[in-house]
Amino acid sequence: MTYPLVLELADDGIPVAVTCRVLGFSKQAFYAWRASPVSQRDWDDAQPD
Repeated sequence: MTYPLVLELADDGIPVAVTCRVLGFSKQAFYAWRASPVSQRDWDDAQPD
């Protein structure tokens, strides 16, 4: 997943908008991931039966 890379580059001073544009996804997708980095489906799949 490339979203953590966006966070690392932002810490180094590279704007989120630039990183998202270069990597080919929207800022909205990045900020949605940042608000909830683990989807409900991933969480459910990780839980033991």
